[in-house]
Amino acid sequence: STGTTSTGNAAIITLQNGLIFGSTNMTYQTRIYIPILSMNVGDRYSAVFGFGTVTSGTITNGAYFEYSTIVSSRWIINTVANSVATTVVTNSATVVAGTFIELAIQVTGSSSVNFLINQVSVGTINTTIPTNTTEQFGLISRITKSSGTTARTIEIDYISLYLNWAAISAR
Repeated sequence: STGTTSTGNAAIITLQNGLIFGSTNMTYQTRIYIPILSMNVGDRYSAVFGFGTVTSGTITNGAYFEYSTIVSSRWIINTVANSVATTVVTNSATVVAGTFIELAIQVTGSSSVNFLINQVSVGTINTTIPTNTTEQFGLISRITKSSGTTARTIEIDYISLYLNWAAISAR
């Protein structure tokens, strides 16, 4: 829960600074439930899900989904390496409240990041993929309020990470 302050923040982050793209394929997956959409005025919040570096503030390395009504009512997909970002507003993936949503991010080594919603690709990004050892990150799920005092939540059913261990151990 964001609590009742206008800048409340709640996050789950694991493997902080423990992952880097490039050595193998990996897939992040989560299933979330958004009870109430962010308002354009009044109670506004944003949320991120995927690979990222911080529990609050700007993500400097990673690949993640973003929901921010300041930008769009649709899902936004992002990659960022060393604070340089590629951001794409999806064409058809409107954020929906009151239903479970499965988000997945498939990373192919250091060459591409594919974003899926409910097992359907909504976009691929081939630039600003963090691959240097100084561009490490973890798994992040975060909701951050930017206005209003009503507590907001996003429910998380699960978070998973798949790594191709065979490819790693063959090196």
